[in-house]
Amino acid sequence: EGGLRLFLDGAPLRLDPPTVLGRNSVAPGSHPDAVPRAVADRSASKTHLLVGRDDQGPWVIDLHSTNGVAVARGTGAASRRLLPGRKTHLAPGDTVTFAAHSITTR
Repeated sequence: EGGLRLFLDGAPLRLDPPTVLGRNSVAPGSHPDAVPRAVADRSASKTHLLVGRDDQGPWVIDLHSTNGVAVARGTGAASRRLLPGRKTHLAPGDTVTFAAHSITTR
């Protein structure tokens, strides 16, 4: 798979089909094909966020999590909290943070 790749805490993250991350994640109704991937973290919501890829590249959606999802655009940039339920496309050098975890783009 070409293009931008995502890494969860340094490990490659699958984007096709989308992946839903959380303590006890299940595929949301909007993406019934999403693959659940558990994260062992009490500060993560049961179903925290969704990551995937479309024609515009990789994206992330905060699934109305309790503690939110933030993205920093580029190395050293300040992070901003994402609006729940809205797809946010990612660019090279972005870092997504949620609970005690990070997703980096390369």
